[in-house]
Amino acid sequence: MRLLLFLTGFIFCGYSQSQDVNHLPLIVRASQHLAITGRVIEYPFISSFNIEQESLTFRKSSGAILQSFPKVAYSAYDSAIKYDVSSFYNSKNVRIKFIINYIEPSSKIFISVGYDRGSQAEKINLSRAYFIGLTRTFNIHKNGYLTTSSGSWFGGKITQYPCIDSYDREYYCPNLTAWIDRPNLDFQNEKYFQIKYVFAF
Repeated sequence: MRLLLFLTGFIFCGYSQSQDVNHLPLIVRASQHLAITGRVIEYPFISSFNIEQESLTFRKSSGAILQSFPKVAYSAYDSAIKYDVSSFYNSKNVRIKFIINYIEPSSKIFISVGYDRGSQAEKINLSRAYFIGLTRTFNIHKNGYLTTSSGSWFGGKITQYPCIDSYDREYYCPNLTAWIDRPNLDFQNEKYFQIKYVFAF
């Protein structure tokens, strides 16, 4: 049996808005293992899986924190005014997210596809999102391997809703300021690109 030892690999080119902390390391290792041993994983496998019902803290499809909301909102204009907003930021559904991978035998390219159900709460909505990614490892010399990996989430639109008082005035719930002055949550299709080199013997 051949014993493989990996020296510490290094990333010499990379771009990431917010990579999935579980998926990327696993898919890179799987691709390197295939290139070195030639052993093909015959069945699709999961590299990231999560089930949760979000409350107060909501995450992007990648798993990075999008926003954490307080249980009690204090008015930015008058700290004596407070309101329990916790029920506004409890998801009404269970959020399911996964990434599954398949090896294309002839090219040895790992094709990754994913799905995120999103979250629906009274004052925030994260729509469904979908993931696509590709990973391939090349043998560039006797014991040197170069892995390229890229992926992106699509969808996941963020929609927020105001609190409304008895005079039909709209407020941003977490601090009871004017709705028009609310902070904009970061929304963009999360993607990554990485090139990694490893040496094995």
